Amino acid sequence: MQTRCGAWGNPAPFSFAPNHTRAIETLSAQRRGKLFKRILIAACVALPASAHAQGHGLIPLAESDNWVAFSHSPDDGLHIDMCIASPPTAEIAFRVDGHSTEIRAADPRWSLTVGQTGPMTISVGPYSHTYDMTAEGATMLESDADPIELGKLFDAMDQSSVMNIKFGSKTTKKISLSGSTKVINSLKACAASNGFADLGKASGPSSSPF
Repeated sequence: MQTRCGAWGNPAPFSFAPNHTRAIETLSAQRRGKLFKRILIAACVALPASAHAQGHGLIPLAESDNWVAFSHSPDDGLHIDMCIASPPTAEIAFRVDGHSTEIRAADPRWSLTVGQTGPMTISVGPYSHTYDMTAEGATMLESDADPIELGKLFDAMDQSSVMNIKFGSKTTKKISLSGSTKVINSLKACAASNGFADLGKASGPSSSPF
């Protein structure tokens, strides 16, 4: 399955690593199709142009309600070079690789100037933190994020049902966190197992069998 990111200003195709979709083959065709679509939309935001050009490489990790986690491999799973988690609209995305830990925000309706900067405040329950965002394209903002700070955000997400995002003093968005705990746990596991970052322990009552 392939898609193109025209709405996000990127014409490159994506498809899934052919040997790494077995875990979701038991899903109904309709549910599997929705999952693929969610991952592909997030990939348009989270992956760099070099990954786009490689085509195959998306590996589903987890999906729950409105959230998905996946990784990217340049060689059909032999090596993982990125771990990503996002809601289906990719309004916010968490991306971890061997060089950085990032928060990204995107909207195909935006028309940004590359290099444009501004504050983005994420509030979840009592948690609040402002990130200095930079436009990496016409529709996408990016900021490096400290893994410890992300861990605090993820802990807050586990205890809340909604994330509030405020861009400067003009735009506010609300994102449902339904399903995010399972997906963020998969992001944490992907980042840790590949030596990218420690984003904290798994959350939720079913995170461990012990």
